[in-house]
Amino acid sequence: MSKKQMQQSCLVLALFVFPIGGCGLFSSEAIHGNVALDGEPIIQGSIAFIPTGTTRGASAGCEIVDGAYRLAANAPPLEGQYKVEIRSARPTGRKIPEPPPAPRGTTMDEFQESVPAMYNANTILTVEITKATRQFDFLELKSKP
Repeated sequence: MSKKQMQQSCLVLALFVFPIGGCGLFSSEAIHGNVALDGEPIIQGSIAFIPTGTTRGASAGCEIVDGAYRLAANAPPLEGQYKVEIRSARPTGRKIPEPPPAPRGTTMDEFQESVPAMYNANTILTVEITKATRQFDFLELKSKP
């Protein structure tokens, strides 16, 4: 996959995972960082930066892969305050009925959010994005308070 295709994939993911509009441009350096839960890198998940307070502009997000994320360099969020949502669904080991239109009796793996709501739906995570600050690591996330 080319760099351009990878950037487009991240943007497409953000548009479908997060209900957002376009992205603001102001720097050629991507927002990036590392993410860990209970000291272990989040292997697969998503991260979103959502404007808060007086910050204008659209939300931005991308995948977390092997404990790291990198927003497309051509579509970073604008400068300002953002709340951050981190998600990572993991299989529970159980099978559940697959929804229609799947044939009756078909099952699929059940997944459950592994990141506590205090880091996504009810996030306490915030960052201030500036021209000088482009890396944000979230390495102290805990599954239990």
